[in-house]
Amino acid sequence: MESSFLAYCSIGGKKPELSSAQLEGAKFLKMMREAKLIGGKLDAPKVDVIFMRASKAGKRISYAQFQDAIQQVAEAKGLSVEQVTAKLASADPSTGITKAEAVRHHDDKSTYTGMHVGK
Repeated sequence: MESSFLAYCSIGGKKPELSSAQLEGAKFLKMMREAKLIGGKLDAPKVDVIFMRASKAGKRISYAQFQDAIQQVAEAKGLSVEQVTAKLASADPSTGITKAEAVRHHDDKSTYTGMHVGK
C-alpha cells in the first residue's frame, strides 16, 4: 500500500520520501477510480467526503491519514481493508495518460530544412 500511495503522490513530480509524502484529493479520487472502487455504495462525492474527514478539512493527507481513509473506504464498500488494499495494489497511476505519436517533420531531424538543420 505504501508503494501505491507514493506512486500517486509523485504524479507530476519526483517520488517523495514516505515521511514527507502528501496526497492531494484529486489524486486520491484518481486512485479510487483506477482501483475500480467507485461504484455501488461509493461514488465520487462520498470519496471526497472521506478525504475531507481524513485530512481534517485540509488539501492533502499524510500516509497515516491515508490509512484512515482506506479504512473508511472499506466500510463504505462493505469490504475488508485487505480487499481494498489488494485493489489499490493493482491500480496504476499511468492509466489514462496518452502519449503522442511521432510526427515525421517534427521528430525526424533528417527532414529539417533551413536554419533548423543541425551542424
